[in-house]
Amino acid sequence: MPPVTVKVLGGFSMVATSPVRFATHKTESLFVYLLLSGQAVSRDRLAGIFWPNATEERARRNLSTALWRLKSVTQSIPEIWIDVSGDSVRLRCETVEIDAVRFRSLVESLPGLDGHSRTTTMAEAERLYNGDFLDGFPDEWCEDERRYLRTLYGRLLRQLVETSKTSGEFVQGIRYARRLVEIDSFDEESHRELMLLYHLSGDRGAAMAQFEATKRILQEELGTQPSPASVELYQYIRSRSEWEANRVLKSADWKKAANSSDVPIVGRDEHLASLMRAVDRAARGLGTAVVLSGEAGVGKTRLVESVVLAAGLRGFDILQGRCFDLLDQPPYHVFVQALWPRISSADKPGGGASSPLAALLHALAPEASLDYRHAALSSRTQFFDSAIVNEALLSLLGRSHSGRPTLLILEDIHRIDKASTALLLTLLERLPKANLCVLLTIRSGENATAQMQSLLTANGASEIRVEGLTEQEIGKLIQVTLRSRHTPPGLQRFMWERSNGVPLFALESLKLLLENGFLKKDPLGSWSMDKHALDLRMIVPSRVQEIIRQRIARLPS
Repeated sequence: MPPVTVKVLGGFSMVATSPVRFATHKTESLFVYLLLSGQAVSRDRLAGIFWPNATEERARRNLSTALWRLKSVTQSIPEIWIDVSGDSVRLRCETVEIDAVRFRSLVESLPGLDGHSRTTTMAEAERLYNGDFLDGFPDEWCEDERRYLRTLYGRLLRQLVETSKTSGEFVQGIRYARRLVEIDSFDEESHRELMLLYHLSGDRGAAMAQFEATKRILQEELGTQPSPASVELYQYIRSRSEWEANRVLKSADWKKAANSSDVPIVGRDEHLASLMRAVDRAARGLGTAVVLSGEAGVGKTRLVESVVLAAGLRGFDILQGRCFDLLDQPPYHVFVQALWPRISSADKPGGGASSPLAALLHALAPEASLDYRHAALSSRTQFFDSAIVNEALLSLLGRSHSGRPTLLILEDIHRIDKASTALLLTLLERLPKANLCVLLTIRSGENATAQMQSLLTANGASEIRVEGLTEQEIGKLIQVTLRSRHTPPGLQRFMWERSNGVPLFALESLKLLLENGFLKKDPLGSWSMDKHALDLRMIVPSRVQEIIRQRIARLPS
């Protein structure tokens, strides 16, 4: 026997063996109330809820009439029976499916899901929400449930927007962001998401128009101006040149395309989603640290670039430093490099930096001359034997700029010096109380990597491992790089085997094919590969050779 299906999102409908119709909206509303309550409800309570403005006697008569109508419709449906005993009423329904109950269950389960199950759950929940709970029904009892389900729907849409951005499905993301704006036109964050998605999809004009629409709504309805975050996003979009749609990728264009920021992320949806959850936690005052690990060329830098853009658009202050491949790494160098904007500000008159410490920090600065650096450090060795530098740098790191949260990025920490390591571990101990997200990148396979990862995870940092792409993901990377849905037969397998799934190696190999004329695009837009390209298996791109050379040089003698 098929179940009874009740839909209450976007209106009311009910199907048993066939569609079921009630005489009035009031009867439908009463049916849904009894169905959702799942227990006996007193007649007095029902009369007060559904006829609050009628006299007690009139309200009870109206209730009796409504119950009679309800029974007359449901008596032919064996799965439903109404128990009216004494002063209470109870509706029982077996094998019932209610869209609102299912929707609520799906959205509330999302925090415990990941991967494919999370994606399918979000998609099912979004399909179920066809409108507000009992839309158009004036009964006051609907309002609380209507408001809660609308809040859940907004939460779901925001997650779908984030998923769309990380997967590059910008057109789909625009649809979700539009719905966000529709359910709350005063939510400026939703307007910003829509602006950003228009921009990412290449429709700069629509992004600019959305800002003007947001500005008009805020001025006319609330008498306010767009926030600094919205204005900053608008100015960023306005300053960018328009995306050249469907342009042919020539060898001369390769350098720009291979510089990663012009190549969409492929196969990294879960990685980026995890990173953005850490950023969002920091925005709420829950400090977090994440270690992004993986071999050279696997895509750590591309992920960092995406996080920087997304965090910047969320109003984060971005501080970024990198550990260089030096035999004698200056102490604290990566922190001073990252904190230099704040060090410079603190060193101005009234900035608060003491002159001895300021001189020391200047000695460590990225642009300091080698002679000055060595002279300053040798005369102030005592600073490195105390906690003064640690506290000074931590103080600068904790200094809030207009209340904005901070994203601190330290790259290639497998090369980090001992002083910076000690400072980093101290920072991790204090992190839970800071509006700070620390993002670290570390290269797998290096001598110091395993020990450093153990230290960091033992002190509260979580690790995200970035592995090579699958063959299908390499195929998608080729498609988005060549800007073509169709690629030559055999190219996907050839590139995957050649690169071992490492995106940088795949891109460099693709570059080699283009530069040598083995991969061409005809006037009709179709790509073809010369059969002699297979003979290039033993030719290693120069950039890949350099990475291999560096690895060999670091091997123990």
